[in-house]
Amino acid sequence: MLGGTAHRVHGSHRGIRKRQRHVRLRDALRYTRPKVQRRVLAALILATLVIGGIEPSYFRILLGDPTERLRKADRRLPGYPEFLEGVAARTRKGDSVVIVAPLPHWKTGYGYAYYRASYVLAGRNVIPILDDDDRVRRERLQQAGFVAVWRMPELPGYKTVWRGHGGALQRRAR
Repeated sequence: MLGGTAHRVHGSHRGIRKRQRHVRLRDALRYTRPKVQRRVLAALILATLVIGGIEPSYFRILLGDPTERLRKADRRLPGYPEFLEGVAARTRKGDSVVIVAPLPHWKTGYGYAYYRASYVLAGRNVIPILDDDDRVRRERLQQAGFVAVWRMPELPGYKTVWRGHGGALQRRAR
Protein backbone atom coordinates (compact mmCIF):
# COMPACT_ATOMS: atom_id res chain seq x y z
CA MET A 1 0.00 0.00 0.00
CA LEU A 2 2.70 2.23 0.77
CA GLY A 3 4.06 1.86 -2.72
CA GLY A 4 0.65 2.52 -4.25
CA THR A 5 0.16 5.63 -2.21
CA ALA A 6 3.54 6.89 -3.14
CA HIS A 7 2.71 6.31 -6.75
CA ARG A 8 -0.56 8.10 -6.38
CA VAL A 9 1.01 11.01 -4.54
CA HIS A 10 3.72 11.19 -7.10
CA GLY A 11 1.15 11.04 -9.92
CA SER A 12 -1.12 13.61 -8.35
CA HIS A 13 1.87 15.80 -7.69
CA ARG A 14 2.68 15.69 -11.38
CA GLY A 15 -0.92 16.63 -12.20
CA ILE A 16 -0.79 19.56 -9.79
CA ARG A 17 2.34 20.85 -11.46
CA LYS A 18 0.71 20.51 -14.85
CA ARG A 19 -2.35 22.39 -13.65
CA GLN A 20 -0.20 25.08 -12.04
CA ARG A 21 1.69 25.58 -15.28
CA HIS A 22 -1.57 25.74 -17.16
CA VAL A 23 -3.04 28.28 -14.69
CA ARG A 24 0.12 30.40 -14.82
CA LEU A 25 0.10 30.40 -18.61
CA ARG A 26 -3.62 31.19 -18.72
CA ASP A 27 -3.19 34.01 -16.18
CA ALA A 28 -0.19 35.33 -18.06
CA LEU A 29 -2.19 35.41 -21.29
CA ARG A 30 -5.15 36.97 -19.53
CA TYR A 31 -3.08 39.84 -18.14
CA THR A 32 -0.84 40.39 -21.16
CA ARG A 33 -3.52 40.03 -23.82
CA PRO A 34 -5.14 43.43 -23.13
CA LYS A 35 -1.71 45.09 -23.18
CA VAL A 36 -0.83 43.43 -26.46
CA GLN A 37 -4.26 44.22 -27.85
CA ARG A 38 -3.89 47.87 -26.85
CA ARG A 39 -0.47 48.06 -28.47
CA VAL A 40 -1.71 46.45 -31.66
CA LEU A 41 -4.75 48.73 -31.70
CA ALA A 42 -2.58 51.80 -31.13
CA ALA A 43 -0.23 50.71 -33.92
CA LEU A 44 -3.18 50.23 -36.29
CA ILE A 45 -4.60 53.64 -35.43
CA LEU A 46 -1.23 55.29 -35.96
CA ALA A 47 -0.74 53.48 -39.27
CA THR A 48 -4.21 54.55 -40.40
CA LEU A 49 -3.51 58.15 -39.50
CA VAL A 50 -0.15 58.13 -41.20
CA ILE A 51 -1.41 56.44 -44.36
CA GLY A 52 -4.72 58.19 -44.76
CA GLY A 53 -4.93 61.24 -42.60
CA ILE A 54 -1.64 63.05 -42.30
CA GLU A 55 -0.73 65.16 -45.29
CA PRO A 56 2.94 66.01 -45.90
CA SER A 57 1.90 69.65 -46.05
CA TYR A 58 1.02 69.49 -42.32
CA PHE A 59 4.68 68.90 -41.51
CA ARG A 60 5.69 71.73 -43.84
CA ILE A 61 3.22 74.03 -42.10
CA LEU A 62 4.51 73.10 -38.66
CA LEU A 63 8.21 73.01 -39.50
CA GLY A 64 8.55 75.27 -42.52
CA ASP A 65 9.19 78.95 -42.98
CA PRO A 66 5.87 80.89 -42.94
CA THR A 67 7.15 83.50 -45.39
CA GLU A 68 7.91 80.72 -47.87
CA ARG A 69 4.25 79.70 -47.82
CA LEU A 70 3.22 83.26 -48.60
CA ARG A 71 5.69 83.41 -51.49
CA LYS A 72 4.22 80.21 -52.94
CA ALA A 73 0.72 81.66 -52.67
CA ASP A 74 1.85 84.69 -54.66
CA ARG A 75 3.27 82.71 -57.59
CA ARG A 76 0.38 83.89 -59.75
CA LEU A 77 1.45 87.50 -59.21
CA PRO A 78 5.27 87.51 -59.18
CA GLY A 79 6.68 90.74 -57.79
CA TYR A 80 3.35 91.84 -56.32
CA PRO A 81 4.20 91.13 -52.66
CA GLU A 82 7.48 93.06 -52.99
CA PHE A 83 5.59 95.92 -54.64
CA LEU A 84 3.11 96.00 -51.76
CA GLU A 85 5.96 95.99 -49.23
CA GLY A 86 7.40 99.03 -51.03
CA VAL A 87 3.99 100.73 -50.88
CA ALA A 88 3.72 99.93 -47.16
CA ALA A 89 7.17 101.42 -46.51
CA ARG A 90 6.15 104.71 -48.17
CA THR A 91 2.68 105.16 -46.70
CA ARG A 92 1.49 105.57 -43.13
CA LYS A 93 -1.24 103.97 -41.13
CA GLY A 94 -4.47 105.83 -41.79
CA ASP A 95 -3.57 106.67 -45.42
CA SER A 96 -6.01 105.67 -48.15
CA VAL A 97 -4.64 103.67 -51.08
CA VAL A 98 -6.47 102.64 -54.26
CA ILE A 99 -5.20 99.40 -55.83
CA VAL A 100 -4.93 99.41 -59.63
CA ALA A 101 -3.81 96.14 -61.26
CA PRO A 102 -4.27 94.52 -64.69
CA LEU A 103 -6.72 91.93 -63.46
CA PRO A 104 -10.11 92.58 -65.10
CA HIS A 105 -12.19 90.14 -63.06
CA TRP A 106 -12.74 90.17 -59.31
CA LYS A 107 -13.20 86.42 -58.92
CA THR A 108 -10.23 85.38 -61.05
CA GLY A 109 -7.50 87.62 -59.71
CA TYR A 110 -8.36 91.15 -58.68
CA GLY A 111 -10.12 90.04 -55.51
CA TYR A 112 -6.98 88.19 -54.44
CA ALA A 113 -4.80 91.20 -55.27
CA TYR A 114 -7.09 93.45 -53.21
CA TYR A 115 -7.23 91.16 -50.17
CA ARG A 116 -3.48 90.59 -50.32
CA ALA A 117 -2.99 94.36 -50.36
CA SER A 118 -5.35 94.71 -47.39
CA TYR A 119 -3.19 92.25 -45.48
CA VAL A 120 0.18 93.81 -46.34
CA LEU A 121 -1.12 97.38 -45.96
CA ALA A 122 -2.79 96.73 -42.59
CA GLY A 123 -3.83 99.95 -40.87
CA ARG A 124 -4.35 101.75 -44.16
CA ASN A 125 -7.67 102.19 -45.95
CA VAL A 126 -7.24 99.96 -49.02
CA ILE A 127 -9.78 100.76 -51.72
CA PRO A 128 -10.47 98.51 -54.73
CA ILE A 129 -10.78 100.22 -58.11
CA LEU A 130 -12.85 97.26 -59.33
CA ASP A 131 -16.11 96.21 -57.74
CA ASP A 132 -17.29 92.64 -57.34
CA ASP A 133 -19.34 92.97 -60.57
CA ASP A 134 -16.09 93.68 -62.49
CA ARG A 135 -16.87 97.38 -63.06
CA VAL A 136 -14.10 99.97 -62.81
CA ARG A 137 -15.12 102.58 -60.23
CA ARG A 138 -13.10 105.71 -61.14
CA GLU A 139 -14.88 107.76 -58.48
CA ARG A 140 -12.97 105.78 -55.88
CA LEU A 141 -9.78 107.54 -56.98
CA GLN A 142 -11.17 110.68 -55.33
CA GLN A 143 -11.46 108.88 -51.98
CA ALA A 144 -7.74 108.17 -51.67
CA GLY A 145 -4.54 110.14 -51.23
CA PHE A 146 -2.46 107.41 -52.93
CA VAL A 147 -2.83 105.13 -55.91
CA ALA A 148 -0.80 101.92 -56.12
CA VAL A 149 -0.51 101.10 -59.83
CA TRP A 150 1.00 97.69 -60.57
CA ARG A 151 1.94 96.52 -64.09
CA MET A 152 -0.10 99.28 -65.71
CA PRO A 153 0.70 102.76 -67.04
CA GLU A 154 0.89 105.45 -64.38
CA LEU A 155 -2.16 107.66 -64.04
CA PRO A 156 -2.05 111.21 -65.42
CA GLY A 157 -2.64 113.98 -62.90
CA TYR A 158 -0.84 112.15 -60.10
CA LYS A 159 2.70 112.66 -58.84
CA THR A 160 4.85 109.51 -58.75
CA VAL A 161 6.28 109.01 -55.26
CA TRP A 162 8.08 105.71 -55.87
CA ARG A 163 8.68 103.15 -58.62
CA GLY A 164 9.68 99.56 -58.06
CA HIS A 165 8.86 95.87 -58.53
CA GLY A 166 6.74 96.47 -61.61
CA GLY A 167 4.62 99.29 -60.25
CA ALA A 168 4.42 102.83 -58.96
CA LEU A 169 3.00 104.59 -55.96
CA GLN A 170 1.34 107.85 -56.91
CA ARG A 171 -0.03 110.72 -54.85
CA ARG A 172 -2.85 112.93 -55.96
CA ALA A 173 -1.46 116.23 -57.26
CA ARG A 174 -2.59 119.17 -55.14
